Amino acid sequence: MVILLLLLLADVASMVPGGVLASLYGGKAVFSFILWGHALFAALIPAAVRKGPAVLWACLCAIGLCQGPLFGAQKKVQAAWLPSDGPARARALMGAKNGIVSEFSRCLS
Repeated sequence: MVILLLLLLADVASMVPGGVLASLYGGKAVFSFILWGHALFAALIPAAVRKGPAVLWACLCAIGLCQGPLFGAQKKVQAAWLPSDGPARARALMGAKNGIVSEFSRCLS
């Protein structure tokens, strides 16, 4: 439980700086850097487990620090890709996708 709390705290603490970085350097660059960092720390989890709980906690905290800025960077990238006629059309497109997935899953059940 403590491990997940550390992950959450690091995640929340890094959301605002992530948005600022995305505004300064662009969403794609920040998004890419963060994904590489997340992948690195996720790959280090088995070694961290062998080193002990303190190292595992540090590794999960680092993953949380990488996940937080993803929100701001993802929103920056998403804003650049949204249709020019605004968020209403984007919501309609996303809603259509959800309806298709829902119907498909109902057919499989």
